[in-house]
Amino acid sequence: MFQLINNSLSRAGKWQHDENRIDYLFTSFPEQSQFITCAEEGLNKLGAQISDIANGIERAQVHFVYQQRTYILCFEQTCEAIWIEGIGETNTEALVLLFHSLSADLQ
Repeated sequence: MFQLINNSLSRAGKWQHDENRIDYLFTSFPEQSQFITCAEEGLNKLGAQISDIANGIERAQVHFVYQQRTYILCFEQTCEAIWIEGIGETNTEALVLLFHSLSADLQ
């Protein structure tokens, strides 16, 4: 996902959805700077609006709005995890719609 291939969030892994969040299964874990760059590019490509980017030593979070719902894209270097959670009133149905949009981007 976060390999800078054609400036896209794709081709190095896949999205997996469960009831409460969307996880990214990757083949090669990215550096934090790669994560932020590709998150910005991929979310812009989806038509999402990024509202905040926060990063620390081993963590980063990208807050964004997609189809009037608020989400957070999380990067955790220590446990090598990348996932998306809904914030506020975002429900399972909204996560499913986002998951399908993300999956379609990989096609």
